[in-house]
Amino acid sequence: MQRILGLALAFFLTAPVLAQDGLPANGPAFLGIYQTWQEQSVSDPTQTQLALLPKTLDVVVIFAARPDLSFDGTNLASTGLQLPFNAQFLAQAIAALKLRNPNVKVLVSVGGSAYAGGWSNFQPTALLALITAIGADGVDLDYEPQAPNCAPVKIDNVATIKCASDAVWTKIVQRTRAVLPRPYLIGVDGWSVGAYGVGKFVNYKPVSQYTGSMLWIAQPVGALVDILTVLAYDAGPTFDPSQAYLAYSSLWRQRRLLLGMTLPPDAQGGLSYTAPRMRFYASTVTASSFGGVALYGVNAPSNGKTGATLNFPDGAMAMTYICHGLGRGGC
Repeated sequence: MQRILGLALAFFLTAPVLAQDGLPANGPAFLGIYQTWQEQSVSDPTQTQLALLPKTLDVVVIFAARPDLSFDGTNLASTGLQLPFNAQFLAQAIAALKLRNPNVKVLVSVGGSAYAGGWSNFQPTALLALITAIGADGVDLDYEPQAPNCAPVKIDNVATIKCASDAVWTKIVQRTRAVLPRPYLIGVDGWSVGAYGVGKFVNYKPVSQYTGSMLWIAQPVGALVDILTVLAYDAGPTFDPSQAYLAYSSLWRQRRLLLGMTLPPDAQGGLSYTAPRMRFYASTVTASSFGGVALYGVNAPSNGKTGATLNFPDGAMAMTYICHGLGRGGC
C-alpha cells in the first residue's frame, strides 16, 4: 500500500499542471499545424505522420476542413481534409497519437485561404459529427475575409476600428460554441496586423485592410474562445512579429496567446523564420505561462533546394528549434 501511495504521489508531483484550456499551466504551449495533404498512405494508423508527431507538442491542429463541409460518418472527401484514408482510420491515428502523448489536444482547423468562400454556408453540426467521429478535442477557426471592410470610428469618444467582418466572426464563434460546449476547445487565428490601429499601436506598420480586424476579440464574445494564434507571417518587410504579439497581448489578457510561425520563405518578402530565428522568437514568449508558439507545417518538407537547412528548415527541424527556444527538454 505504501508503495502504491508513493507511486501516486510521484506521479502527482511530476505530472504537468494543466490550465483551464487543458494546456500546460506552468509554461508556454506548443501547437503544431499538420498538413493533411502531406500524409502518406500506410496500412497501419500507428505509422502515420500524425500518430508519430513528437511528444513536445501540446496541441495538434489538423488542417483543414471546409466551413461548408458535409460528413457521412466515414468518407472525408466532402469535409475538405485531404487524407488518403477514411474517418475510422483517422480516429485510430489520433488514438495512437494520444497513447504516445496522453496530454495532447487535437483540433480540426476550419477554413483557411483555400476555403475562404465557404463561410456563408457554415455547417457547425456537420463539424460536430466529424469531431465526434475522429475523437478530436475541438476546432481552430481560420476565417480569412477577402475584404474585412474596416473603418475608424469613435465609441464613447474613444477611437477604435470597426469592421464588417466583426459580425461574421461573432456569429461563427457563437454558432461553434453552441454545438461545442466546453471542455471542447475553440481556437481562433488572427491576422498579423489585426490588433494594430488603436491606442499605442495606432501607427504600427504595416497598414493594410486587415489593420484592426481582430479588435472584436476583446468584446464579450471573445470569452467563448480558448486559444488565439497570431498569424505572424506573410505581412511584408516592415512587419515585426514581436510588436504584433505585444499588440494582441493588450487585447487578450491572461488567456492563451500563441505566436504563429511558418516555414520559410515568407510569401510577402518579409521576415523568414530560419531555424535560429524560430528558436529566438520562441524564447520571447516564455515569460508568460499563457504564451506559446504555433508552427504551420509540422510535417512539411523544406522549401529549400537542398533539403532541410538552418535557412530552410523542414517541419521536424523547426519543431526541434522551437522546442529548445521554449526551454523544454526531450527536444
